[in-house]
This record gives sequence, C-alpha cells and structure tokens, in this order.
Amino acid sequence: SVVEGHAGAVDVTEPRHGAVHVVLLGVAGADGLGRPLALGVTGPRVENVEAAVAVLADQRGADPPLRLAGCAGGDERHDASGAGSRNGAARRPSPEALLAEAQATILLQQERIAHLESLSIRDELTGLRNRRGFYEAFTGELERCDRGFSAGGLLILIDLDNFKEINDTYGHLAGDACLKLVGYMLQNEIRAMDVACRMGGDEFALLLNNADKADALNRIQNLAWKLNHLSFLWEETTIAIRASVGVREFDGHEDPATVLHDADASLYACK
Repeated sequence: SVVEGHAGAVDVTEPRHGAVHVVLLGVAGADGLGRPLALGVTGPRVENVEAAVAVLADQRGADPPLRLAGCAGGDERHDASGAGSRNGAARRPSPEALLAEAQATILLQQERIAHLESLSIRDELTGLRNRRGFYEAFTGELERCDRGFSAGGLLILIDLDNFKEINDTYGHLAGDACLKLVGYMLQNEIRAMDVACRMGGDEFALLLNNADKADALNRIQNLAWKLNHLSFLWEETTIAIRASVGVREFDGHEDPATVLHDADASLYACK
C-alpha cells in the first residue's frame, strides 16, 4: 500500500541533460531492512534520478535511501554506485556533492548572463562598445565625478572623413576593414580605465576618464596625427584614412546629452 504524503515531484539539474522533472508516485511498505521503497519514478534515464528521489523524500519526510521501483523511458535500475542493477539501493548525494553541483550550475548561468550582457553593449564588427555601451560607461563616469571618485575627463568624437569614398570606390568589405583597423588602433591607444566606442557608421567616441586636461590634450593631438597617417592595403591598393576629431571636457555637473552635443559641435568645427 502507498504511504500517503510521499508522492510528489521535484526538478533537478543533470549536467548532461539540463533540467529534469522527476515524479515520485509514492512510497510502498519497506524492504527487508525496514527502508521505504519508491513505488514509481517517472523521468528521463539519468544518473542522478537517485538524487531527485532523495531530495523529494527529504521534502516529504521519508527516510532515504529509497529503492527505485520503476523509471519511465526504460527498465534501467540504478544501484548505490550508479551502475545498472535490478534491486540496487539508491544513494543519497552528500551535501558537499549537492553544493558543488549547485555552484557549477550557478557559475554556468552567470557566465551565460555575462555573455548576453556583453553582446548587448558591444559592436559586433569592431569589438568596441556600441552606442548603448557608451551611454552606460559615460553615465557611470559622470556619477563617479559627482561622488568625488573621479576628477572628470574628456569626451572625444571621431569621424572618418573619407569613409563614404572608401565604401563607394572599393566596396563595403573594404569599408569594414577600415572600421576594424580604426577600432583596433583606438583600443590600443587608450588606458585600461578609458573607454573606446563605435557610435554607429563611421563615428567613434573615446572617454578619457579621470584625466588631467593638459596631459589628455597632448594625447588627443597625438591620436589625431596617428589617425590621419593610418592606412591599409586592399587588393594591392594602399588606402589612406582621414579623420576629424572633436573634444569636450566634462566634470560630472552636466548631463551626457549636453556634453555629447558640444563634442559634436567641436567635431564639425574641425571638419
């Protein structure tokens, strides 16, 4: 006869198969050693069905270990060692094993979330931050300025003057190569605390965070010189890149839109 109160279901995570839903149909009588028996277990044929039964039994007040009387999807039985057996006793995982499995699952989930978040703020072509990533970084830096953790810095906008000409003359693949080269160059010209972004099209932005203005201006002049002496080889043709640069200082007391508007005005004055 089935002992009431022990039937139920539990979700577990099996490393090879992902989420598994296991249903314990009931507990019937006891074996020769006085241990309760599982009347039936439905679910995939996985090595940790015993873990599911043990978890469910613990939730329902049974005393594990339980022996499996049936498993949907096949007649395989599991003994305490995990090997196939017709009448083997199920082994309840140790707390350490359950904790290790939970930690591994959480780590995988965190890595997946971090990867998806990275995709949402990264430009696929250049690997730099995109416009969304720029605003996220810029807003955060302005907040640090307000709290006194940063002395401010400079926003630099960069526009490639002959990008349309490159696209029209040599094709979009050449244009992509141009953008990749500029993105690579910018990323390698900044400090770890600075941020390089592709705002869209042929427009890039740099955030020089917590920067001394005089030192930053020297760096910007050097950057502008390098950009306008940058070239790449495309189908045996050397293509030169020309760029304009706009600069705006910020200290945390302004909103991002105002700083960006002023930097944009400086950029077109440079053109």
